[in-house]
Amino acid sequence: MEVTSPPPSLLLSDSDLEDCYDIIDPPLTTSNDGSTVSEDIHKSMDEFDRLINLDRARRKMALLNEETEKEEEKK
Repeated sequence: MEVTSPPPSLLLSDSDLEDCYDIIDPPLTTSNDGSTVSEDIHKSMDEFDRLINLDRARRKMALLNEETEKEEEKK
């Protein structure tokens, strides 16, 4: 049995595929501003990353302050 590719008229464009995706799995609206679940998840992840980085910076500053205090005590 020979395998052939479909004629170009049967191939879907990227926009057709996006339309199909929206029909199969429509974006869920979660808030009054019309943002979708996916957008809300990305916002939450960005906020989480920001908080993690802030915590890391605070810990690093605390360690640097401890090192500075130890050096000053030695002097």
